[in-house]
Amino acid sequence: GKERRDTHTKKKKKKKRVRKNNNMPEYGKADYWDERYKANDTTFDWYVSYEPLKDILTPIVKPDSKCLVVGCGNSRLSAQLYDTGVHDITNIDISEVVINQMKNR
Repeated sequence: GKERRDTHTKKKKKKKRVRKNNNMPEYGKADYWDERYKANDTTFDWYVSYEPLKDILTPIVKPDSKCLVVGCGNSRLSAQLYDTGVHDITNIDISEVVINQMKNR
């Protein structure tokens, strides 16, 4: 009989190199955020302010609710929740600098 030739050629897998672009901020590093917050001690709402969330949060978050704000940064959300009567709020962030700044407010 005839020999069968394998028509599928094996290709060597190329290793993908992860290039580190020195121009990109290192958002996943606490040092990046610490320096950023040291340079600018103010508040900033990254996504949206409390006002557009008010109608969504009010039926869910009651004054006796426990709230965890993950990646709180220097957002005003916790202070605005507090002003509406929600007082059991825990803020966490990768940056110890911003946590200390927010404690002082």
